[in-house]
Amino acid sequence: MAAPTITGPVPRTSAPMRPWRRHLIGPADTTDLARIRRFGSRFLGCGLLVFIAGLTPLIVAQAEVTAAWWPPVSMMLVAVPALLVIVASYRPRLPHLTALAFGCNLGVAVAVALWFVAWTGDLAPDGSSWSVWLVQFPGVAGLLFGMTGHPRLGVVHIVAITLLAQTANLFGLYGHLRFELYLGSLLQIALTVVFLAVAVVTVRTARFLDDSRAAAIEQAAASAASVAQDAERSRFAALIHDKVIAILLAIDAGRPSPGLLAQAASALDELDRRDDDEQPTTIGADELVHRIRSALASMGDDIDRQFTIERDSTEPHPDVGTVDRRPTYPTDAVTAIVDAMCEAIRNVRRHAGGDASCLVIGNLRADEVSVAVVDDGCGFEPTAVRPERFGVAVGIRRRMETIPGGSARVQSAPGRGTTVILSWLRDCPDHESDRRHGATGTTPTATPWRRFAVGRSTIAEHDTSVAPTGEPMSGEAVDLFGLRSPQVVRALLALGATYVIVTIGSGLEIRSVWNWVGLSVAFAVLAGDLALLTRRRGDPLPLRVGCGALALMVAGTATAWWSVPMDTFQPVQCVPAAIGGIVVLALLAIRGRVGIAWIGAVAMSLSAGIWGWARDIGFVDGLAFTSWVYPVMLFASLFAVMLRPIAAGIRTLRARAVRFAADDAAVAAATEERDRQLALLDREARPMLQKVAAGHVFRADEVAHARLVEAQLRDGIRAPAWQSGQVRTAVWQARRRGVAVILLDDGGMGDARGLQARLDDLVVAELAQMRSGRVTARVMPPGRATRATIVATDESGVRRHDCAADGTVTSGSGALT
Repeated sequence: MAAPTITGPVPRTSAPMRPWRRHLIGPADTTDLARIRRFGSRFLGCGLLVFIAGLTPLIVAQAEVTAAWWPPVSMMLVAVPALLVIVASYRPRLPHLTALAFGCNLGVAVAVALWFVAWTGDLAPDGSSWSVWLVQFPGVAGLLFGMTGHPRLGVVHIVAITLLAQTANLFGLYGHLRFELYLGSLLQIALTVVFLAVAVVTVRTARFLDDSRAAAIEQAAASAASVAQDAERSRFAALIHDKVIAILLAIDAGRPSPGLLAQAASALDELDRRDDDEQPTTIGADELVHRIRSALASMGDDIDRQFTIERDSTEPHPDVGTVDRRPTYPTDAVTAIVDAMCEAIRNVRRHAGGDASCLVIGNLRADEVSVAVVDDGCGFEPTAVRPERFGVAVGIRRRMETIPGGSARVQSAPGRGTTVILSWLRDCPDHESDRRHGATGTTPTATPWRRFAVGRSTIAEHDTSVAPTGEPMSGEAVDLFGLRSPQVVRALLALGATYVIVTIGSGLEIRSVWNWVGLSVAFAVLAGDLALLTRRRGDPLPLRVGCGALALMVAGTATAWWSVPMDTFQPVQCVPAAIGGIVVLALLAIRGRVGIAWIGAVAMSLSAGIWGWARDIGFVDGLAFTSWVYPVMLFASLFAVMLRPIAAGIRTLRARAVRFAADDAAVAAATEERDRQLALLDREARPMLQKVAAGHVFRADEVAHARLVEAQLRDGIRAPAWQSGQVRTAVWQARRRGVAVILLDDGGMGDARGLQARLDDLVVAELAQMRSGRVTARVMPPGRATRATIVATDESGVRRHDCAADGTVTSGSGALT
């Protein structure tokens, strides 16, 4: 079924957006890709400006090593393109994003190149860690290439500008190159490439979501329509079985009894009831008792005297023992219990035996309702019930199972009577909701199909799209930002390999095995921490997991630093652990735990300071090894503030579109099924019910006609596969001739309409030649070797047609024995 067009106003789910917020957010986008690119480019532009603002003290401190014009010029070369990107992100369309990305990257490259022109030959003050402020995070502008779909250009820029900035930085610090310090640049490149991978995957995921939106909506609509159609069909099946068929079977020659008159009037009211009529969503305990009493009375005057309801000695009631008048009960649950109780009583009257007695035991509590129908009749073997008998399956079990908290148990044995236990158990949140809304308010009742299609219409239910990773798309940040995608995983693996290379390359003079054990443990702890942050579900990341990740990060970095021997110490030996900790903190921020990430940054700095103080390096110099974390934390925090809400917005908008489509499709499918069922009932059943309700005096031929109508209605419930027009007509005519016809459908035909049409022709052909005897046509359960059978038995013998699973039909006949 194709997804319907959604029309009409979108329901308001929140307060109107303030004008200043609307202006701050900018134009609305029609696609997820445009939305991600708009906010992603705005985020990167703001990130560059935040870097400049945050690093202003460093820029001023290192101004002495260059000509006076370079600091402001370098800041302008980075800031002006960033401002242009931000301004462009507020245009209705995001124009020339690739050109703006080139401009930003060119501005950073020119700024670094001009440093060599502006350098005075002086060195940075002793104790300085940097002499060029652009060395802090030079590859940020390269992330714009990831947003524009040019990741290779991004990698080229990140590698080139990082090495160029490090070269300038080394000249400003030492006056010459120190190649061992380029090991730290490798880690910086690997770190930036991780962020580039996140940007690339985010854009690809947004494009994927756009491409799959129509399919997801269509799939959701089809799923909801199927559920709604099945639910409406089940509702009519229960109504037809419990009320219409029961009335038709009770028609005898003469005038109907007063009880039958009341049942017919009730059935007509039920047929005319619409799902959107205003009904109380909940009812009180007194009303529940009234409905039970009315249902028992409608079963007949002689029945009323045979039933009692268990009393409670603490608070007597005319019919129910303990009744807490404060709780309320869902109308759907009460209706299901009462109707299932009536069906159980009808089964007693039909099958338990004429001398059987029956007892109805009711028990009402604040959060539970139970009704038991007990008889001392002949009983039966539940596993031996014939397929054509469906009163228990449809009228009792299925009815109770369609309501939340409902259940039904049937206990019986030959010669030991039967007990039917109907139970409903409230969930506590629903109980509180009932208390808030009260028992007297009236709102449109949520029918089972509507409750499923609307109340549960979330991405998890209807949107079965998969992310580019191949896993189900949940809408969490871990999926939208691709933290488990192959690209990000490969980037993290490359970072891990670089970590190992730098650790070994800078520690060639380390001889102690225990030092290497400590460094290895530190790497394993940090690697496990990253795996936890990328694999753990939950958005935001569960607080307990976030705190655990923070503790692992602090433990891993501290272990690495304390494992470095001071006799061969080099500053670059502290860089791998610092970079690993920075990645952990950045992922914490991306996963929605910005506060924990900043606490971790401070904890890591304090840990480094304490280590530096204990190793006679100095507390401040120890802190300097973690100074890289703060520019990255500013970047990650800005990411969380600007892009995480976009992820939530994409999830919400997609879920809303799916929900509306599912809702519309469910309404249309249920209405169509309802109209079809009513049309079938209006042709034959409604006139008979109207005659009963009017007190019509029935003749013998009218009683026979009522039996034919009852049999046809029963076929519609238990054999939907055999409901083509030609089969219904042939069955009706054959039954009028006295042929016994049994039609059954256990669901094994599926969508094989062509095969079903061939089987219909066989059934019609057999019925046409029958003047007496019996015809049984059955569709087998799914998975059987035989898909369907048709057996005709008369005075001439037995004819059998078997349809195999592959559609092959074999026929045979034999003498009647």
